Amino acid sequence: MQVNPIPTDKDLNSVIKFLSEHAELSRYEGASIDPTRLFNGVLTQLKESEITVSKDLVFQLQRVFYANHLNINERKVQPMLKDIINDSEIQLNQKAKDWQEAIQISAQPLVGQDFISPHYVDAMISSVEEFGPYIVIGPSIALAHARPEDGAKKLGISITTLDTPVNFGNPENDPVSIVFCLAAVDNYSHLNAMKSIVQLINDQEKVKKLSKLTNVSAFKELLFNNENEVGGN
Repeated sequence: MQVNPIPTDKDLNSVIKFLSEHAELSRYEGASIDPTRLFNGVLTQLKESEITVSKDLVFQLQRVFYANHLNINERKVQPMLKDIINDSEIQLNQKAKDWQEAIQISAQPLVGQDFISPHYVDAMISSVEEFGPYIVIGPSIALAHARPEDGAKKLGISITTLDTPVNFGNPENDPVSIVFCLAAVDNYSHLNAMKSIVQLINDQEKVKKLSKLTNVSAFKELLFNNENEVGGN
């Protein structure tokens, strides 16, 4: 159809009428694209093709998407801690006789929800036995984890506080009162959550308060406050 270079009201009405009579012409191939789903699909395809997906590659892909006016919901690509941990992933004042049992207890919410396999729990313990207590990443805090290929099925994090802190064999940071259990399936999706954990390490007063709480709602409120300031790339 033809319209004037500067469309008149008559032209616009003609266009509206034409499109209403030929609705299929108003749909084009990219009309229903979800940029975030597309972005995650690209990352999944790269992983399935055994291409290493580093945080730098993710950042470069984000720049390409934004340059083409495809706005990604970054919190669906790299969620924050509060996006990952629900009430079912929080266990307060648990009793553990040693560090092995502390890891086993901390892993139970993720095993129960099929985020990780039972083998992943064994791998976390074996890793500490082989390499030492490297998972004690700061005063009073341990981050239990294994390799994705050891049985991590999807991104997940649980957090457990111990009724009585236990020693992991790290004289600088023992005893541990808070144990995070991380199921990481790649090199990038957990990075924003890790920023929050690092921030927590640097706030030992907050760690002490969290260790004493017995109410999940109060625990979450304290744990997640100021997290919005941590997120982003």
